[in-house]
Amino acid sequence: PPGARDAERFSFEERGNYDTQLLERRFGELSRDISETNAYRRMDDHRTYVAMLRRRQFFERRDENWKEMLPYRTYEEFWKLVTAQTPAAIYRDRLIRAINRGEGLSHPTRLGDALALRVREVERGTVRSYRLFPGERFELLLPDSSGDRFVEHVPQALRLTYAPAGGQTAELVVDLDIFEMLLRLADGYHPSLEERQGHYFALTVFKNVLSSAPYQEVLMTPNGHDFYQIARTPEGVLQLHRLDGEKS
Repeated sequence: PPGARDAERFSFEERGNYDTQLLERRFGELSRDISETNAYRRMDDHRTYVAMLRRRQFFERRDENWKEMLPYRTYEEFWKLVTAQTPAAIYRDRLIRAINRGEGLSHPTRLGDALALRVREVERGTVRSYRLFPGERFELLLPDSSGDRFVEHVPQALRLTYAPAGGQTAELVVDLDIFEMLLRLADGYHPSLEERQGHYFALTVFKNVLSSAPYQEVLMTPNGHDFYQIARTPEGVLQLHRLDGEKS
């Protein structure tokens, strides 16, 4: 019921209780019928009511547990980044590894700081190939906030940029949603179809632009465990070597 956690909320002497009256009426109208004919409607009504309670509790609770109600696990890390409490550069490799995990590489640390983009899938193909882009060409930048301490002027996003020598540049705007998604990818999370059409789409655009940039290295694997790297030297010579193995 609406008053179940009143002790955890701020109270004001001259405040009315109209919101509580509305919630009590909504609570009384909730269906308790468990028949199959209205199961989806009953579920939707209960979820709407719980969402209303959560919203009020989030803004009015008197302790610090409101942080646990946020839908983001990485908001504190992101806040420290956009407020320059944490240097953005130290997250560059972490975000690159997250993108690599999203490309299907289960052990991206084997590539060092390089970013790998999977080449198009071939039906019944037995070998997967990836384009490699050197990590030193990437930068994670924080826009200048001119030292303004007001929250309205805090940067809303960082920029992951790729700048090859005389080639096509690419940029990914990393806001909180993208940041959260990338760190989830780093943990092995697979986005749903809806997510791929939403925030994940910005990452897809970034990868498409990046794919048009010149590259000098290709990674190939027949089984997802053994990796072979083909690199083109400045002299035009192709070198093939197994990762952690000898050149040939």
